[in-house]
Amino acid sequence: MVSTAAQLRLLQEFRAIQSDSLVNILACPFSAKNLSHWNVRLNGPPDTPYQGGIFFLTMIFPNTYPLEPPHVKFNTKIFHCNINSEGRVCTQLMENWLVTTNISQILLEIYCVLIECNPNNPLVQEFADLYIANRPQYDANARDWTTKYATNS
Repeated sequence: MVSTAAQLRLLQEFRAIQSDSLVNILACPFSAKNLSHWNVRLNGPPDTPYQGGIFFLTMIFPNTYPLEPPHVKFNTKIFHCNINSEGRVCTQLMENWLVTTNISQILLEIYCVLIECNPNNPLVQEFADLYIANRPQYDANARDWTTKYATNS
């Protein structure tokens, strides 16, 4: 369970997310009694290999939030050089965490990672190498995984 200060911050951020109307992103606490676990649903961005996919994530906030970032995990398997097989995602905001960073910023950055991966800072080197050497094949693999793991097809 997170501290009272963290609970207040998370409640405030949840209210902000509701009013932000983030496009293609839904995020909410798992329960009103425990704001430290959030469920996230990302719709694959249009004009990307992830288009048509629905990706589910979990955000777990430490007791020390916002002094430390949340743990973010993709629960839906995805072919991406910045997301490893355990679902861990690599983003600049998470690596260079600031107390002022908010949940909306994290979610938007993760969404942007789906639009354009960063092969210069990969979690899966093999995927990054393919992205650099053969982008059409990388995109085809990502589309295949999206169809297989992130759609009802």
